[in-house]
Amino acid sequence: MNDMTVAAKTPVLAVRNLKKHFAIPKGIFGLASAPVKAVDGLAFSIQPGETLGLVGESGCGKSTVGKLILRLIEPTDGEIELAGKRIDTLSRSAMRAERRGLQVVFQDPYASLNPRMRAVDIVAEPLRNFEPQSKAEIEARVAWLFGKVGLRADQLSRYPHEFSGGQRQRLVIARALALNPKVIVCDEPVSALDVSVQAQVINLLIDLQHEFGMSYLFIAHDLAVVQHISHRVAVMYLGRIVEIADKKALYASPQHPYTEALLSAVPVPDPTAKSKRIILQGDVPSPIKPPPGCHFHTRCPYAEARCKIDTPALREVRPGHFAACHLRG
Repeated sequence: MNDMTVAAKTPVLAVRNLKKHFAIPKGIFGLASAPVKAVDGLAFSIQPGETLGLVGESGCGKSTVGKLILRLIEPTDGEIELAGKRIDTLSRSAMRAERRGLQVVFQDPYASLNPRMRAVDIVAEPLRNFEPQSKAEIEARVAWLFGKVGLRADQLSRYPHEFSGGQRQRLVIARALALNPKVIVCDEPVSALDVSVQAQVINLLIDLQHEFGMSYLFIAHDLAVVQHISHRVAVMYLGRIVEIADKKALYASPQHPYTEALLSAVPVPDPTAKSKRIILQGDVPSPIKPPPGCHFHTRCPYAEARCKIDTPALREVRPGHFAACHLRG
């Protein structure tokens, strides 16, 4: 695979040949069957202050990538670097010191908040764990963070159930910001919110990035949202990245048939505009037994004989634009 992670600056996050295979026991003796190849050889990087959007159908492995980077689950193979330092080999105790540089915003804000803790304590918890500050200093910092995410000071003493969905997600963002992280993994952060609230939260994330300079790995299936917030976009299919490029190039001229099909399904806010919808045939193959060669060949309208045999490498087909497709060879 060509390495498209080389850049002039040291990336704040870099992954190489990242894999996660889940063993599935079967039978009365729990014998292992063929593994589920949830993530199968990913390589990408994120620069300081950059947002990389990660998109694909449900079940393609997007959320698993986020959990691997956060070390919530352990990789089967590959390397993960945070600010030039490998973190995939760190012990649990050594990893704790690096966690302040990695934070997360989950899809369901209510599920990621302790319902028995007040909002002030939720945001203050990481500060108490990592910052040797007085109680007054921590409370002042929390109040400042509340203001940054658009929450009021009189909401500090409230519990999670007293907030709306959008306010809860703002609370989660405030907690993620508390330790000035280098990278925030945003795992479908607005998909559970109303459309009007989605725009508010997305714009908040953009404003905070401009102010504090952190990077985002933005995992989502909504291509319109990803286009709005991302600098570059990576498209996943069945555990692999099939295309990665600057968002303008990718949306204007997709180089992989799967990306082309995904973009054809994005609604266009113009009733007079005519676009050709590409309907993919068949279902997504099982990650337990993915097709040989190009994983997408069973649904690709342009598949050739070699697509069924040879696995296409992710290579640069245009300056800064990478695609894993034999048609672009």
